[in-house]
Amino acid sequence: MNKTMHVRLDEIKPNTENPRSISQANLDKLVRSLKEFPEMLTVRPLVVNSDMVLIGGNMRLQALHMAGANKVMVTQVDWTQEQQREFIIKDNLGYGIWDFEVLEHEWLAEKDLFTHWGFDAGHYFLDPVQSNSNVPSTDENYSEGETPESKKIVEGNSVKEASDISICTLEFHLSKSEQEMVLSSLSEIKSKLGLTNINEALLALVSNYLEE
Repeated sequence: MNKTMHVRLDEIKPNTENPRSISQANLDKLVRSLKEFPEMLTVRPLVVNSDMVLIGGNMRLQALHMAGANKVMVTQVDWTQEQQREFIIKDNLGYGIWDFEVLEHEWLAEKDLFTHWGFDAGHYFLDPVQSNSNVPSTDENYSEGETPESKKIVEGNSVKEASDISICTLEFHLSKSEQEMVLSSLSEIKSKLGLTNINEALLALVSNYLEE
């Protein structure tokens, strides 16, 4: 029979067969998250087997040790070895996807908190100054010598002609699921390599492909 209880951290045995890892940057975020909102652990206990070996929550256990915690709530399960191994894989699968339209419109007030909460979502939102909603669809009706808006680039608070800047804009047409897959993968690459933005992660991915 399963039971939930508070135990000392030193009673929990790490799982040597844990197939998941975490970057130092993301581990630091998790430590901060648990310190700021420890109540989450009361509704999402770690999961251990009858021998107190951890089968769910390996990253949280690492973070708890770093945060200086002494006790944590765990759920102890009485499962077969096959069930435990199945749980370890299924517990780490991400079935859902983010709905970026809902995030942008219904969560706009919390947008600036996303990164602090550990969700690297800043690159999902358009900076209003860079919005191209008012850019004409064609370059017609411009007098000779005048630069069409579609050939201008916003950089900071100034507008420059594209020919003056050694950058380009790439446009991808993806479904929502494809968008999340690409952005999540690039975010993970960014975190693992300690990069500063998604652009660098994309370049690192391409460079790695070319080196193979």
